[in-house]
This record gives sequence, structure tokens and C-alpha cells, in this order.
Amino acid sequence: MNPRILRKWNVSDWNSGCTRRVSSSWYNTTMDLEECKRSCLQNFSCKAYSNLDIRGEGSGCLIWLDEMSDMRQFSAGGQDPYVRVSASELVSDHYRDEGHGSIGKKKLVGVAVGSPIFVMSFMLLGLILIIRKSKSQNFGKFCHVQ
Repeated sequence: MNPRILRKWNVSDWNSGCTRRVSSSWYNTTMDLEECKRSCLQNFSCKAYSNLDIRGEGSGCLIWLDEMSDMRQFSAGGQDPYVRVSASELVSDHYRDEGHGSIGKKKLVGVAVGSPIFVMSFMLLGLILIIRKSKSQNFGKFCHVQ
């Protein structure tokens, strides 16, 4: 068991209670890599998965549930860990700013500034036409010769 809030625990405030200490990894010796992948994707706590035994073509399944611990660096060979990330982390900022995933900042500013100018231009044009029509009708009343 671990204290839920360590700083409160250290000052003798135990009201927040404890949490169970959970293993940070899980393994199965009979699963293949595809079954391991499916198992990881079905578990919200899964952070990464890999083959358990890397000899030959690899076998078994190792799933990391918390932080990726028990990692070793090999000078040659080794195993490939498959890290689970959200789809939003896979889209780069450059790609997003170009308007492929969402509206880029430049496009948003252009629309925000351009739209009111466009609307005001049409309103001004309409006002000018109304004033001209009104003047031409009034001019005809005063200049009418009998």
C-alpha cells in the first residue's frame, strides 16, 4: 500500500487514505505479438507492449501498465517496444497549422478580419445606391419644367 497524498501523510494527516501498490507490468508467455497488441488496446492503463522473449521471431507478451521500467539498452539486437499514444499526439504542429487537421492561425485571422470588411463593404455600397436614388428622385421634383 502507498499513501494517496504523500505530503499529507508525512505531516501525520492520514485522512486521504492509501492506494494499492499495483504491478507496473504484466506478461503472458503464450500470446503472440498480435494478441499482445489487442490486449494492450483493450486496457486503458496500457502504456506499451512488446514480445516477452526476443529469441528467434519472438514470443510471449509484455505489457507496461504504468511507466516503462525494466528497460535495457543493447548494442545490437534487442526488442521493439510498441508505445501507445493518443492520435492527437501523432499529428505534428506544422501539419495542424497548414489547415489539414484544423484551421491554421493565419487562416483564422484572415477569416475573422476579412468577413466584417466584406459585409461592411456591401452595406456601404447599398447605402450609396439608396442615397443616389433618393437624390435623383428629389432632383426631378425641383427641376420639372411645365
